[in-house]
Amino acid sequence: MDMTTKARIKVMRGIDAADTILDAMIDQIIVNVSARFEAALGRHVLDSDYTETYEIPKAGKVVWLRAYPVDSITSIIYSSKPNDATATLLTADDEYYLDSEAGIIRLRLSNTPYDPGYLAVVYNGGMALTTTAFIAEFPDIAAVCDQQVIHELNRRNTPGQNIETRDGKSAFGEGEINLLRGVREVLGMYSRTVL
Repeated sequence: MDMTTKARIKVMRGIDAADTILDAMIDQIIVNVSARFEAALGRHVLDSDYTETYEIPKAGKVVWLRAYPVDSITSIIYSSKPNDATATLLTADDEYYLDSEAGIIRLRLSNTPYDPGYLAVVYNGGMALTTTAFIAEFPDIAAVCDQQVIHELNRRNTPGQNIETRDGKSAFGEGEINLLRGVREVLGMYSRTVL
């Protein structure tokens, strides 16, 4: 899901809304930056249905879901090995507790044969349903997304420029395009942490 809009970028960059010459490039940069942000966050941004399988190590009791906050759990199934036909459907409150805001499942499997194994979790969650909702709920991430997109738009003709020396004088160019320091700091506040 895109974390900003072309209209926001054009306003911030001072590009007239009717000027469409850079529209396709802006759209592509927004898609690319949003995908890199999602990878850096380590979590799903789009609020949607997900099916995920987690390996539970011996004595493991906590699972960090990739999409949170969690709206609902459809099912959590334990199995001793992947695709096990003898899988067991776990019961909320009896066999697990969900911290929906943090996307954490705490297993209550202390005196059961469920150790180690796999959990198949079917659930609905994520940060937002639409780009508009994302911008409203996470304005700080949207703002650094704007900054990163504009940075990359400004660097579109020199994405990997290096330092050059001519006639004994150095011309300093910028290196590869990476996430800006302020961007990394904001994303770090929302990134999925697994202990």
